[in-house]
Amino acid sequence: MGINVGKVCIGLLGFFFCLVLPLSADEISELKQKVQAMGEENRLLQEKLKSQESIIQDFAGRLERLEAKEPEGLAKEKIKGIVKDALAQKEEEKKLAGLFSEGGLENMIFHGYADLEWLSDEFDKAEGGSRGHNFFDNHHFNLWFGYRMADNLLAKGEIEIEHAGDDWKLEFGDIEWKPFSNDKLELLMGKILVPLGIENPVHASVWNKLISRPLPSISIVPGTYGDVGVEARGWFPSYSKPKFRYHLYVVNGLGDNDGDYIYEQNALKRSRDNNNNKAVGAQLALFAAKGLEIGGSGYLGKWDDKDKSNTFILGPHLIYNQGPFELRSEYTFQHIENANGRAFGDADLEGMYVQAAYKLSGLKRNNFLNKWEVASRYDWINNPDGVSSLKQGSVPAGKSEDRISLGLIFRPQDWLQFKMEYMNRNNKNDEDDNALALQAVVNW
Repeated sequence: MGINVGKVCIGLLGFFFCLVLPLSADEISELKQKVQAMGEENRLLQEKLKSQESIIQDFAGRLERLEAKEPEGLAKEKIKGIVKDALAQKEEEKKLAGLFSEGGLENMIFHGYADLEWLSDEFDKAEGGSRGHNFFDNHHFNLWFGYRMADNLLAKGEIEIEHAGDDWKLEFGDIEWKPFSNDKLELLMGKILVPLGIENPVHASVWNKLISRPLPSISIVPGTYGDVGVEARGWFPSYSKPKFRYHLYVVNGLGDNDGDYIYEQNALKRSRDNNNNKAVGAQLALFAAKGLEIGGSGYLGKWDDKDKSNTFILGPHLIYNQGPFELRSEYTFQHIENANGRAFGDADLEGMYVQAAYKLSGLKRNNFLNKWEVASRYDWINNPDGVSSLKQGSVPAGKSEDRISLGLIFRPQDWLQFKMEYMNRNNKNDEDDNALALQAVVNW
C-alpha cells in the first residue's frame, strides 16, 4: 500500500501548529475544518489524475490495436486525421459561440442619429399658397448597424426613418470586402450609397453644417441616392502623398416615374430595374496638397422603360480643409434625352453651390467660443428647358432659382449639437421669400 504524501504533509503541518501555538477550542475546530477541506481537495485531485491516466491508457491501447492491424505509418496518419477533425470541429464551435460572446459583441457595430427640426417659411406663399409653413418635424431617426467578420470583411446597412415614421427605407445595405492587405482595392456589393457628387456621403444632419441641403443635391441628383449593384474603390498610392482616390460602379440606374421625373428605383417602390440597361459611373479625386481635394463625378444610364433614352450627369468638385476652416463647392450638369415623356426633345439642367464653415476654436479665445461654428452657402439651379425632372418640382423654362443661407452651430458637449439657419430664396416667380429653421441633433 503506497503512502499518501499529501495526507502525511497535512498531518505533520497540523501537529506542528498544535505544538507551537496555544489554540482555543473554536480555533481548533476551525483548523480541523480547514484540514478536512484540504483533504477533500486532495482526494478530488487524485481522482482527476486517475481519470487522466485512464484516458491516456485507453488512447495507448487504441494506438497499439491500430499498429497491430496496419503499418506504423498508416496508423499514425489515421490518428493525425482524427485529431485534425476534432480540432476543426472545436474551432467551428468556438466561432459559433463567439457570435454571442463578449468578443463577438465587440465585432458588432451599432450607431445612429436623430434630430428635431422647427421650420418657419414663406415658400408656400411665394408659390401661390394662402400661407407659409410653421411646424415641428422629427426629420430623422436613422439606425446604422454592421458586423465585422474579419479585418477585411464587413456587412453594414442603414435604416432611414423620416418624418416621425411616415417614411421608411433601407438607405444602404452592402458587403464590404478588401481582398488585399493594402488600400488599393475595396469591393462593395449590395445596395450602395452611390458616389455621385460629394454631398451624398455627408448629407446626414450630424455632418451637414447647415439644416438645409444644397439645391442641386436634392433637385437634380436624387437626395440620398442609393442603388443596387457593385462598386470598386481605392487609393493610389497607398502610403504616400499626393494621393489619388477612385470609385467605379455598375448599378441598376435611375428610372422614370411614369414620365414625370427621373428618380431612384427604390424610392419608386420598385424591387427591380425598369429596363435591361445598367448604369455606370465614376468618381475620381486628387489630393494634390494638404487639405485640398480636386475631383469630379460622372454617371451614364438609360432611364426609360424602353431602353432608348439616356441621362448623363457630370459634376466637378473642390474641397479644402485647413484647420478650423472648410470650403466645399460643386457644379452639377444633367442631360436628359426625350425628357418629360417625349413631350419635347432633350433637356438640360444645371446647378452649383459654394459652402464655407469656420470653427470659432480657431480664434483661440475661450472654451465657450470653442463650442461654436459659423457656416454659409450660396446655391443655384437653372432649368432652361422647363423639364419636370426636378425632384421637388420644376422651375419654369428659362428660369433659375438661387438661395443664400447663413447658419450657426452650437456644440455644448460631445454627441449633441444645436443649429440655426436663415435662408433667403429668389424663387421661380422672381419673388424673394425667407425661412428660419432650428434643429437639435444627437448621434451615438
